[in-house]
Parts: sequence; C-alpha cells; structure tokens
Amino acid sequence: MSAFTTLQIFTAQTANGSSLPFSGNGKANLKISGVFGGASIDLESIGANANDTFTTTGDAAIVVASSWNISYVPGIRYRLTISGATETTNINSFASQ
Repeated sequence: MSAFTTLQIFTAQTANGSSLPFSGNGKANLKISGVFGGASIDLESIGANANDTFTTTGDAAIVVASSWNISYVPGIRYRLTISGATETTNINSFASQ
C-alpha cells in the first residue's frame, strides 16, 4: 500500500502571484476551491532555468473551482499563477497523490 500525500499550494490567496514550485511522480489530483472574483489560474511548468516557464493550461485558464487529474512529468516543476484577482478573490488549492 502506497502513502497518500497532499500538498497545500494556496491558502486563502487573495492577490495575483505565483505559488512555490511543486513536483510529483505520476498521476495526481489538483483541486482548486474558493471565490475567483474574476481571477484566473494558470498551471505552469518551470524549466531547468527558473526564468523559463511555460503555461500548461494555455488559453484554457482555470476560472472556476473544480478538480482535475494531472500527470507529473519526471524532473519538471510546476506552479500555479493567479492573475486578475479582485477584492473578492480568495482561493485555496491542493495537489494530492
């Protein structure tokens, strides 16, 4: 039996910004909840050079609370980036594996 782990990415995030990088091994579930208030979230991958980021969600930015199954690519780090936050934005997010 393998261990189940959960990583909290955002806790009551109310402003634009990026999460700390996270990574994993294999499949995971990304859950985002809270009030978007017009904000959108991109899942980004980070290359070997921390300045090289690539938007994984592309034109399909996350704009509603939900959960998604994602597959981690070995050796790649990820982060969530919030843009368009307003005074009502309050977002939580977790990745569980």
